[in-house]
Amino acid sequence: MAAKEIEALVAAHFEALGASIVEMAMGWYGSEQTIRQRVRIQGEEHLRAALDRGKGVILFSAHFTSSELIFPVLAPLCPRLSGMYKKQRNPLMNEVMNAGRGRSATPR
Repeated sequence: MAAKEIEALVAAHFEALGASIVEMAMGWYGSEQTIRQRVRIQGEEHLRAALDRGKGVILFSAHFTSSELIFPVLAPLCPRLSGMYKKQRNPLMNEVMNAGRGRSATPR
């Protein structure tokens, strides 16, 4: 790659990294009401219909930082809400992630 292409790639990387930090912080510590106002769910009627039939629902998503914002949005719609994650090597990071992501999840 040419030097200008590398520079552009590095700049795009750090721009995306900055956005991901903001999204994680907002998802883990931000006002749940504010998050709900900023996130729009398409197909909510399908989720509601499945839940109304007494069916369990598995929602599957790619791992983007926007997934940090979805639990506060889904919590009022789902009677039980849980997720999966990969345990981190750093125990402190595990605690931070569990607290942030788990605040909207159904307690065990």
